[in-house]
Amino acid sequence: MRRIHSANQINAPRLLSLVDGIIQALPTLIEAALEAVITLANGIADALPELIPVVIEAILLIVDTLINNLDPLLDAAFAIIMGLADGLLAALPVLIEALPQIIQTIIDFIVNSLPKIIEMGVELVIMVGEGITVFTFKDGTVIEAEV
Repeated sequence: MRRIHSANQINAPRLLSLVDGIIQALPTLIEAALEAVITLANGIADALPELIPVVIEAILLIVDTLINNLDPLLDAAFAIIMGLADGLLAALPVLIEALPQIIQTIIDFIVNSLPKIIEMGVELVIMVGEGITVFTFKDGTVIEAEV
């Protein structure tokens, strides 16, 4: 029968040996990763002279295609705007019908929240007042509060 060890019975020397092996291999791993990054960077640098003209050609092709299709794009944009306007006009009666309930809900929320709003306002004024240590009046008089 196989015995299952609890977390408290883990073989500490084996765990320490594993961690020690990782630490000893770390410089080699870092060096290999660094070499891979350098090789990748050099490869990109070598490819840039050939890659940049291709990218520019692709951008010019996209721009040229857009320019050649400005009329259809404008027509599509206009159709979207007209669709939005038609939809809003069609929904306007429903919105107007719901408006009194919306307004009443907002008013009820504000009225029910007034005690909390006033309390927060008073706390804010107190916090600002506690933070002000110097008062300067229009005539140049300065009063310094003791903190």
